[in-house]
Amino acid sequence: MDSEHAVYVRSLVLALIFFCSIQDASAHDPTPGTDAAACVNDASWVAEQTPFRIHGDTWHVGPRGLGVFLIKAPTGHVLIDGGVPANAALVEKNLRGLGVDLHDIKWILNSQAHCDHAGAIAQLARDTGA
Repeated sequence: MDSEHAVYVRSLVLALIFFCSIQDASAHDPTPGTDAAACVNDASWVAEQTPFRIHGDTWHVGPRGLGVFLIKAPTGHVLIDGGVPANAALVEKNLRGLGVDLHDIKWILNSQAHCDHAGAIAQLARDTGA
């Protein structure tokens, strides 16, 4: 593996470790069949958060209460999760704040099919072309 790919893989692993460390599945884990409004109405999941570097080219770009991550790569950036539907605009604002052109996002990965991870992905995919 060349050094560029090693850095990319290391950033992805670190983002996933960080993601797992900030998630509290018991606190807000919507169960199948529950009202999606309960997910969207959790104020901590839409609170603005300034993007911050996790390590290297890996950034947290989501709201304060949810993990949404960007991994920058010369071959195209990767976004991991999107948060709730209302998070699309905040994630896009945070990406632009880091100087990222939305069309430089080439892949969007989803860690789980819950509304707090996948809710904004459709809008982010439309806006980025990923």
